[in-house]
Amino acid sequence: LSNPGEVAATVTLTVYGAGGAEVPPGGGDIVVRPGAQRIIPLAGLALGEESPVVHVQATGAPVAASLQSSITRVLEPGGVDQAGALGELATRQTVVGVTVTEGALGTGTGLAGTIVRVLSPDADTEATISVRAVGAAVPAIDPVNVQLRAGIPAAVEMPSLPVGSYTVDVVASTPVAAAVWQTTGFGAASDFAWYQPSPDIESAAVIAVPSGPGPVLTIANPGSADVTVELAEPGSDPVPVTVPAGASVQVPLRAAASYELTSGGPVRASVGYVGAGALGAFPVFPSTVGQEPIVVYP
Repeated sequence: LSNPGEVAATVTLTVYGAGGAEVPPGGGDIVVRPGAQRIIPLAGLALGEESPVVHVQATGAPVAASLQSSITRVLEPGGVDQAGALGELATRQTVVGVTVTEGALGTGTGLAGTIVRVLSPDADTEATISVRAVGAAVPAIDPVNVQLRAGIPAAVEMPSLPVGSYTVDVVASTPVAAAVWQTTGFGAASDFAWYQPSPDIESAAVIAVPSGPGPVLTIANPGSADVTVELAEPGSDPVPVTVPAGASVQVPLRAAASYELTSGGPVRASVGYVGAGALGAFPVFPSTVGQEPIVVYP
């Protein structure tokens, strides 16, 4: 928990688990001083929970929250990842650019390489999970329907997917949170990543690409008409990219570079990395440039 402000923040952590929502001992009245960080071990709040979801609420000052997770299988490290907070609950969550590698197929292990975690915090509902390969508008597998109980997370093991990149849609009648867990394998030198939903980009976004193996931009078009997107590095001519309706495309990026994305219609995007024993991704958020000013009256 990071507080970049000038006054203290008081944070409450609500953990959603098999028993529903709970503020556990140690999860309330966490004070984060101005310009400081607090590190809270999740095992101390949700010991034994296999699929927890954490809701962070702050008063006094805004905070930034991230979650680091790691896996050790017996003595073999199975990867580490750090994920930020979800943008917001929604009736449709789109997770863009989930990458399945050869080792994730888990042949003979009986383990799932792709897991979708879904939570409806307030009401019982049914969620439908659909998966489309990048470059295809038709589903890669039959839709998966999941019955959700209010406040109880569900972990859905997905059928084996061929090697490739995918867009995962989670649709429900009530607002839900969702994310996709993906691994590169189950043995030594494997890694995993949490793929988070991408928000709508109505017009523009600025993308800073960190260093890493093989960065790729995945752009999904949830609409019913083709959308043209332009991607430009500073000082370079924009490159047009057409994203077909209901499909997604990928564009290679340069590591340690920056880009401006402008779109002729709503799209969703993420930046992903994949390499030997390495996997990672982050969603692209829309630019705030050009928003209407906010007037504060006395």
